[in-house]
Amino acid sequence: MSRPVPPAAAPDLGPVVSAARDLWVKKLIDLSRRNTLLFFRDLKRGMLELAVDSDAVRELLQGREADLKELARSELRPREPEQTAQALSAVLRKAVSNREEKGIETLQLALGMASWPALDGGGRYSSPVLLVPVQASARGQRGLDLRLRVQGAAQINPVLLHVLRDDYHAAVDAEALLAECNREDDDGEWSLDPQRLWGRLTDALAGGVPDFSVQPRAVIANFTFARMPMVEDLRANAAAIGQACRKVSAWSLVMAVR
Repeated sequence: MSRPVPPAAAPDLGPVVSAARDLWVKKLIDLSRRNTLLFFRDLKRGMLELAVDSDAVRELLQGREADLKELARSELRPREPEQTAQALSAVLRKAVSNREEKGIETLQLALGMASWPALDGGGRYSSPVLLVPVQASARGQRGLDLRLRVQGAAQINPVLLHVLRDDYHAAVDAEALLAECNREDDDGEWSLDPQRLWGRLTDALAGGVPDFSVQPRAVIANFTFARMPMVEDLRANAAAIGQACRKVSAWSLVMAVR
């Protein structure tokens, strides 16, 4: 009488699950030079550049509105409000299109551009450091009563953090860095100090990322990173994904020997 054959042990799916997760992450993140969150390029239309130390940037970071006249005065090359309105309208049209067609908010005030040599040997990275979501409202027949204000919490560019972590093993505690760079002024109002944040980030990456620097810039443009929450979920729930796969594998083996 033959002895029953014991069921085969469940295979170790850890390496397979890890490889699959890494593949999903790579498909979700565009690391090519088309991604303006890594390789920002100046546009003749589709962006508005402000002076970093301007009144408009200061007002926005303190949670107040910046009107069109203030934006015009605060441009890197100041001009008449009508000209600023024309330049900003192209940025806003793209933001409205993204909201209506894709359901995502893309209008951001980008503060600081991180630069360092790219691993592919091409041009240097030019990656926005701090992203502050903004919203526009326009009044009047000609839209000249246009105002911008912050709409949501600032964050360090998640695609920048991904590249620093995966390619250079440089883990940046974004929440701690943001908390450290909030300051209270003489009037008791809190605001984010971008220049302090740039300095802290540069110090944190010294020695780990060759020739890393941050260029002081303030740019209003559209940036898309809608898939990044999915990437963070994959990273945060790696253990749960592996456990679920092991349960499925074990159940398949049980059914196979029944």
